[in-house]
Amino acid sequence: MLARARHSLSGCKRRVRIMMQNAPVLRSVIKASLRGEEARASLARDIPISPAIAVAKAFGQLHDGIVIPDYELLLAKGYRRFLRPGQVVFDVGSHAGVHLAQFVDVVGSAGRVIAFEPIPALANALVTKFRDRSNVEIRNLALGEKPGRSEFLILHQALGMSGFRQRADSGDQGAEKITVEIDTIDHQAADLSRLDYVKVDIEGAEISCLRGAVKTVNRFRPLISVEYGMPTYSLFGNTAMTLFEWARQHRYVPSDLFGNLILQPEEWLIVCDYSLWDFFLVPEERRQEWTSLFS
Repeated sequence: MLARARHSLSGCKRRVRIMMQNAPVLRSVIKASLRGEEARASLARDIPISPAIAVAKAFGQLHDGIVIPDYELLLAKGYRRFLRPGQVVFDVGSHAGVHLAQFVDVVGSAGRVIAFEPIPALANALVTKFRDRSNVEIRNLALGEKPGRSEFLILHQALGMSGFRQRADSGDQGAEKITVEIDTIDHQAADLSRLDYVKVDIEGAEISCLRGAVKTVNRFRPLISVEYGMPTYSLFGNTAMTLFEWARQHRYVPSDLFGNLILQPEEWLIVCDYSLWDFFLVPEERRQEWTSLFS
């Protein structure tokens, strides 16, 4: 879980740099940028303000010394719009079980929730916490592109930032190296007859996890949510466009937490990293259904 004390990017200059790093498609639009209001005017002229861009900019203003919203609450409000009793959920990166507890309640005894948490102490705590709930299973595993074992950093002073790699700006967080087992969503979901929602929050390794879920995605077409921010996805050599391209390749469309679909790469490059780091991925064939859920 990325630290929620998110500061807005330092004005238009830094936003333009990020977009140039991530997207050749925007370079023609902003090549003469880094000149403050001129760059802002150029982007506004060439890229229409969509609902998702408007929301991202509004939240960016909130970050500028006003308030940092509770993004976990906003994510929960989003998935509570579509989760139903009897459904099956994968919670990838369950951590302390904040969302797991809600999943278990929403899907009920007829549903099933499988939580994946690689940190042994956290996984054991979840087993204890949910031992009386027959519809939940805790698996002490990391999920990635392929099965194996790997070094994992537990940051004891910032457990929510633990992961396969440490952010350069995180400082000394009491890192402890352990070795964790890695499997794939495809293998873990092989015996399921349905999978309705996958939540992925694993400190930058989200793309690797999704690449290990291709068969499952094609088979069940679940709704997916990911936490995707430059401080962590960049540790794995990914860019903002990596997620958009994965979604397009597998016939998914990104959405913000308020149901605003993001259809074009130019729009995505403005929204991603502007202020919000949490996104839903919606199967293309369910776009109309998705829009109606938030109307």
